[in-house]
Formats: sequence, C-alpha cells, structure tokens
Amino acid sequence: MKLHGWTRLGTVVSVAWIVVVAAVTIYQLHYASPGSASFFVHFVPGSIPDPTPYTISGQEVRGVVWDIPAVSYPVVATITTVPLVCLWLGVPLLVSTYRWIRRGFHGEP
Repeated sequence: MKLHGWTRLGTVVSVAWIVVVAAVTIYQLHYASPGSASFFVHFVPGSIPDPTPYTISGQEVRGVVWDIPAVSYPVVATITTVPLVCLWLGVPLLVSTYRWIRRGFHGEP
C-alpha cells in the first residue's frame, strides 16, 4: 500500500493527537485536585474513611473520606475522535471541491 506525503503527514498528526490527549488525561488523573479545573477527569465521592490522622487547621482529624479521581471516558473519546474524523473527512472534501471549482474556471468538464 503506497501512502502519499499528505496521507503520511495526516497519519503522523493523528497519532500525535492521540498521544497528546492520552498524556494530558494521565497528567490530569495524577495531578488534579477536587477544586481544580480538569477537563478529562472528574471526582467521585469516596466511601471508605482513611484511617490516617491528618492535621487540618491545627486540629487532628481522623476518618477523612477523600474524593476519588476518575477519567471521563466519553469526554476523552469525543476529544480524541471528533477532530480526527472532521479532518480526515473534511480536508479531502475541501480539496476536491477546490479542484472542481478550479476546473470550472479553466473550461474543463
């Protein structure tokens, strides 16, 4: 199978896009906090109290229930696939439309 230069470039850009979305998702999963704005990660209320004592505002607190970070898979799937589908379908359509219009100005059928 022979790939032309633009197809190869599109393939490389598509793979790079998928890698970037995955890297941002993993980064947000590990470094997001419940108060921060993270696009690919949401927090699920925890149900198991943490037995470790914590000092909050100078007082010792036990049995803290932490929120658990979870990946928003529909958001990740949408952000990953929609731009790729639009580019892989849209760019050839725009190029063929441009060529069709150009042929019309040059008197070709």
